[in-house]
Amino acid sequence: MAYAVGMNFFASKCFSRPTVVGGLLLVACLVAAQARVPDEADVQTVETDCKALLAQAQVRRALQLVRVQLLAQGLQLRTNGCPFVRTGPGQMQQVLDVAVRVVDSDVAGAVVRGPLADGEDVDMGGIQLGGMPAVVEVGGLPAEEDVSPDVLFNRAWLAAVMRARGFQPLPGAWWGFLPGRQTQGL
Repeated sequence: MAYAVGMNFFASKCFSRPTVVGGLLLVACLVAAQARVPDEADVQTVETDCKALLAQAQVRRALQLVRVQLLAQGLQLRTNGCPFVRTGPGQMQQVLDVAVRVVDSDVAGAVVRGPLADGEDVDMGGIQLGGMPAVVEVGGLPAEEDVSPDVLFNRAWLAAVMRARGFQPLPGAWWGFLPGRQTQGL
């Protein structure tokens, strides 16, 4: 009952005259808000994929510091998984596959560029690991063409944020970061 009263108050303040369009917009906002909550199976998959990497206290702490910094900037760091990638001949390493989601577009506009909408990912371009096999050959990823200046800026910004906490960007894959010496405590 309190929920319905709150929604009626919201609708009365947002729309001077209740209309079908206003009702549909309200329902769309509610559905979008619910869609942002990760599925429990997705969370468990990421936790399983990343278990060995995040078992290292320094890596876990560095990742938490990145998350706190981004939240202060109106953004949220999402960990999509921790695949193994071929980083050289006979060399495999586990990396963090990340993306950045907008939480507060007004605040986020001060640090990232491009179209910003609450609940949507920051524009980093089209190629990301999601859906690829667990073992990836970094040099074998398809090349991107026509990457906008905003995308290049956002990628460089993310790389700088992660580097500041000890993660090393994976060459040719904006979404991949290797734990560096600082995060591994070497």
